[in-house]
Amino acid sequence: MVYAIDDDSLSCHWTASIAGEDSILIVNEVGGDWVWAVVADDTTARIGGLLPNTSYAWKAEIKGGTCDGQQSTADSCYTKAVAPVTVPVLNIVANNDSLIFASARAGSLDTGNPLYTEYAFQDSITGYYIDNTAHPDTFATTGTYWATIATWGESVRVDISKYIGKTFAIRSKARSGQ
Repeated sequence: MVYAIDDDSLSCHWTASIAGEDSILIVNEVGGDWVWAVVADDTTARIGGLLPNTSYAWKAEIKGGTCDGQQSTADSCYTKAVAPVTVPVLNIVANNDSLIFASARAGSLDTGNPLYTEYAFQDSITGYYIDNTAHPDTFATTGTYWATIATWGESVRVDISKYIGKTFAIRSKARSGQ
């Protein structure tokens, strides 16, 4: 089993060792090159230095003993996406009934996430998300609020006519490809 730990690390786990092996190799499903080696008695490995929001598929291979060369079935997992430190917004303008912000492009987030990383904008006070399928965009608890920066576009107009006089604390979130 492969589990995401953070944006640049995955953890691999396998069942107990088979008597006589020298080591266990973690190998790429495609190509078969080894990624990590552990001693025979270990049943877990943390592998770091990986790219954020990227899928990795690995197998465990036995080295030495009567089962030399046998491999487990492959398991895959995405590393976690790097969450933006600040809301990826360049400019926010409020008028009588709307909140308009010009969204930053993926490169200006400088998170290292791939372009397919999805982001959501949430008011952390109410818990509502900006629904990017409504025009103009609105706050909602359900709907489509995860999208790539390219999908969000250059600017977003949020209808806040029913929230006049309210305070907003907009934050952004990022999620991995899973």
